[in-house]
Amino acid sequence: MAEFKVDLRIIIDTALAVGGAGSVGTLADKSMLRDGWNRPILPASQVKGRTRHACEAIARGLGIPICQPPKAETTCPHHPGVPVGAGGERRCIICQVFGSPGFPSRLQFRDLVHIPVTGDPAAAGDTYEAQEPLRPGVGLERRRGTVQEALLFLTETTKPGTQPVFAQAPAILGQLPGPGHALLVLMGLKQVLNWGGAKSRGLGWAQLIYEATWDDKTFALDDPAGKEALAAWISS
Repeated sequence: MAEFKVDLRIIIDTALAVGGAGSVGTLADKSMLRDGWNRPILPASQVKGRTRHACEAIARGLGIPICQPPKAETTCPHHPGVPVGAGGERRCIICQVFGSPGFPSRLQFRDLVHIPVTGDPAAAGDTYEAQEPLRPGVGLERRRGTVQEALLFLTETTKPGTQPVFAQAPAILGQLPGPGHALLVLMGLKQVLNWGGAKSRGLGWAQLIYEATWDDKTFALDDPAGKEALAAWISS
């Protein structure tokens, strides 16, 4: 096992909406998630979930057998399509990294915090207004293809055209058994093009910048060491 660490910066090119039900201090029905200093955040659960989903698609494209979440009976160690490994466990490459109901995750994910214009995302003195811009929307009856009556809602978003930055260092930290596992995580991260909700409405398009280390060495998809490890892992 070697330590794997990833620092993340996500630059939002369009307005971003992250959250759920409305909260005190805003008229929004869907408000932005915030931390104790009122700063908008991208939650760790979303970073992990979208990265895992992208990694699952990559593994299937490479022909690597994986289990079928989210039901416990079709995930490792129960899925019969996953071969038993050398240790006597049935654990696919995805569950080895992200965990399953039967196995803990080898990685920890942290919330990404909106970096204020004035400085560091960890600076407690940098606070935000209670309300960001509100974007109206209407509910749709998809079966009939019509607008639902009396279902106007307001979504709180970041300011359009401002390219807010969400960052954390490290955003991902843990112990992985080999460079192939680390490369899979980086490949998954690079495949995620949208963050937050309302993707079909054009929200959350973003650029991702990462700095990764594995076994205390700089690690990237486009450097020679990364390419060699990727080729060896795919052919193994």
